[in-house]
Amino acid sequence: MKNSDQLLSALSVLKSNLDNNTFVIDGSTKMVESLNVSMVLDPTDKIVKLNGRQTPLKYVEQELKWYDSQDLSVDEIGKHAELWLKICSIDNKVNSNYGYLIYSNDNHNQYKNALLQLMRSKHSRRAIMIYNRPSMHTDSMKLGMSDFICTLAQHFFIRDNKLHSIVNMRSNDAIYGFFNDFYWFATVQERFLQDVNKYYKEVKMGSLYYNANSFHVYERHFNMLNLIFEKND
Repeated sequence: MKNSDQLLSALSVLKSNLDNNTFVIDGSTKMVESLNVSMVLDPTDKIVKLNGRQTPLKYVEQELKWYDSQDLSVDEIGKHAELWLKICSIDNKVNSNYGYLIYSNDNHNQYKNALLQLMRSKHSRRAIMIYNRPSMHTDSMKLGMSDFICTLAQHFFIRDNKLHSIVNMRSNDAIYGFFNDFYWFATVQERFLQDVNKYYKEVKMGSLYYNANSFHVYERHFNMLNLIFEKND
């Protein structure tokens, strides 16, 4: 099943909720939501096209560059997406630089350590990178910030000589967030496979199991959700 078909299926539940006026209201935020959404995606096809919407390549390339810099400042990425400027602290920093979270020495070298687990044992269950942390409940509000990291973890397995990853997300915006996030996780899986094969050589690319605890569309994007299904018709 194509990535776009899986996404369309997940979005159809949200469209049904919208048509039936089934909303979730969190404070001042109104949305349609589906809980515990799971998709099995092909990480080699990370540019998702769906009825008039597709992965914004220019932006995700900038986001990837920012993530790889491991810089918590939004001074640069804020030029490409206003969201970062809205959720940053008074000193222009956020928690959600994903490159910092998996590559940084300051955050325990998670990418490197996950890779080492698979070097020690090809069938290890310990090759996990944890994006979130127990202190996020307070870290998310430091110095006027509003950035509670959306991703929980990305977990790697080698089974039948294929590298699979399982992504778990606390919260995922289906209109903008999914396209950007899937591109990132697929890129990390590509890099991980290259590094795994410096040791094993014969491992092939497997699947990316994408799990979102809250998969949602905000009220300001309801028209975009409707447009996806109008074009589909």
